[in-house]
Amino acid sequence: MDETGKQLTSNEFSSYVFKSFEDGGASISFIIGGAEGLPTLIRSNYPLLSLSLMTWTHQMARLLLIEQVYRAVEIKKGSKYHKE
Repeated sequence: MDETGKQLTSNEFSSYVFKSFEDGGASISFIIGGAEGLPTLIRSNYPLLSLSLMTWTHQMARLLLIEQVYRAVEIKKGSKYHKE
C-alpha cells in the first residue's frame, strides 16, 4: 500500500485479490508504506495500491485494509454485506 499506488473500487479490489490467489497460490501479502513511502526496491518489483489519497496512521491503514479484504471475500461470496 502506497500513496502513489492505484486506487481501486471495492469490486475491483475483490477481483484483484482473488486473481492474485489464482495467479500466485493460496496467500497474498500487503505491505503498508511508512512515512517516507515504500523503499525503491519494493516500489519497482511489486504492484502498488492505495487505500486513499488521505493520510492514515498505520493502525488505521491496517484496519481499513482488513475491512476491505473482508469486503472482498463477501463480494466474491455474493453476500449482501457490500451495497452497490
